[in-house]
Amino acid sequence: MSVEYALVSAPLQRGGPNEDYVALCETGDQQPFLAVVVDGHGWEFDERGRRLVKSPTVAAFARDVALGVRDGFLQHGDAGALPQVFDEVARRVEAAYRPRTQSRDGLPMDVGAVASCVVVTRTHVHLAQTGDCRLYGALSGGWTVGYRRLSRDHNANNQSELRRLRPFLVSGEFRLLQPPGGNVLPRLPRGTPDRLHRRDVAGQVVAGPEPTRAFGDWTFCPAVTHVPECRSFELEALGDGELFALCSDGGNRFVEAAFERFRDVTRHVGLSTVADFVRAGLHKAHDDVSVVFFRVVDP
Repeated sequence: MSVEYALVSAPLQRGGPNEDYVALCETGDQQPFLAVVVDGHGWEFDERGRRLVKSPTVAAFARDVALGVRDGFLQHGDAGALPQVFDEVARRVEAAYRPRTQSRDGLPMDVGAVASCVVVTRTHVHLAQTGDCRLYGALSGGWTVGYRRLSRDHNANNQSELRRLRPFLVSGEFRLLQPPGGNVLPRLPRGTPDRLHRRDVAGQVVAGPEPTRAFGDWTFCPAVTHVPECRSFELEALGDGELFALCSDGGNRFVEAAFERFRDVTRHVGLSTVADFVRAGLHKAHDDVSVVFFRVVDP
C-alpha cells in the first residue's frame, strides 16, 4: 500500500508559537499511514501579567499529545487500540502539565488540546477523534459542493454529545452558555455552539471550552473527556484515488476552498498543487493552520 501526502502548517504569527502540531508516519513494509493533527487551546500570561496571543506552553502541550498518539500507535500497531492510546497519552500529559497550571506565581494558566488521528490501511480509513479537527473527503461531479465532512465536531451542536452531557447538565454543576461578545468576539458566526461552563465551589460560573472532548481542560472534567469517537470508512466505498484532508479548525475554510477549486480534478491534481493553493491564502488566516492532504495511490 502507498499513500501520498502534503502538509501545510503555519502559525498565526510569523515566528510565533504554533498551537497546532502534526505528527506523521509514512507507509512502509506492512506499516499503515498515520496522521495526527492536534490543535491546542488555553491561555498563558507573561511575567508582566499580559495575556499571550499564542502560548508556548499550549504549543508544547499540543506537541506532546501528537507525538504521544503517534508513538503509542506505533507501539500497539492496531487502529483498534487508539482509545487505549488516547487514555495513555491523557495520563502522561496530565502528570506533566496539570501541576504547572496550578503553580504559576499567581498568574492563571490553562491548557487543552483537541486531536484527530487517521490510520489508513489497505481497506479502510480509521478515525479517532476528540474535538473539532476535521476529516474531509473530496467530491466531484454532480454534487452541490466539492467536499464532504467525514467527522463530526464535538460541541453543543452535536446531538450525540448533548446526550452524553445530559447527566452533567441535569446535575446543575455544568451549564451551556453562549461565549461572551464585546471586544472578545465582536461578531459570533451563525450557529456558534454554546460553551460548557462549570459552577465552582464558590458558586461562580467558570467559562469553559467550546469542544466537549479534549485532552487537558481538567477544570471541566469529567464532562469534557479525552475518550475519542472512533469511526471507519471503507476505501472501496469512498472511491479510487479520493483526496482527503485532516485539518485543525483554522484550516477548515482553506480545505473547503481547495476542494471547491479543484472539484473536477481532485482525483488527478497533484497534492503539491493543492497545498500551494492553501499556502497562497495563509495571509488571510485568523488562527494557526494545519492541513494534511492525503490520497491512497496503491491500495
